[in-house]
Amino acid sequence: MFPLSLATSGQWVQICDLRGGRGVRMKLSQMGLFPGQVVQVILNDGGPIVVGRDGFQLGLGKGMARQIYVKPVTS
Repeated sequence: MFPLSLATSGQWVQICDLRGGRGVRMKLSQMGLFPGQVVQVILNDGGPIVVGRDGFQLGLGKGMARQIYVKPVTS
């Protein structure tokens, strides 16, 4: 497992754990990001991280992305 902030653009990952305070976990949950969810890292080039899921794209700040622990999805 590693933080989402370390994932590379184009990589598919599965969310394993949401760390951080209650507010952070609640906000991520409201965005539809929860353990078990598979997302694609659309863009991670030093600024906000853009992930895609179910036809939607979400932008996450680096601080929030550091609290989302993921593992690579292998096909």
